[in-house]
Amino acid sequence: MNIAGTWRTEPRLPNAVVTGGVAGLRKSVSLDVVGLRKSVHIGALMGLLALCMAPPALAADVAVLMAQKHCDACHDVSATRIGPPFAAIAVRHRADKENMVEVLARKIVLGGGGNWGVVPMVPNEHVSLDEARAMAKWILDRPVQ
Repeated sequence: MNIAGTWRTEPRLPNAVVTGGVAGLRKSVSLDVVGLRKSVHIGALMGLLALCMAPPALAADVAVLMAQKHCDACHDVSATRIGPPFAAIAVRHRADKENMVEVLARKIVLGGGGNWGVVPMVPNEHVSLDEARAMAKWILDRPVQ
């Protein structure tokens, strides 16, 4: 494929010409592809990027995900099993919820120990970090009992 063009703004991406703008903001990107000129508006690009990003997970979706990933083998919402109940995790970490989502997500994926007794949490390599973040947020959103 033969692509030709030039950049007028930073960051420099090959083979494109950025045109248009309001108060210094560029609003379209033009590309010459084998003599065919196409213009893509930034709004359309942003819309496409938004579709590619995962939407916020609904609580029911996360509960199903947690069942699929077998979290219930060690955890329950309110009863202690091998690991602590989700309600106890929520109570312990509710004060620092914003930071604990990432901490708990990494613990879900990588495992860890020493926080709830002698039994360590095993790593869950079959859980992605984004899935783990949704799970951690769901856990921290549990009502206090």
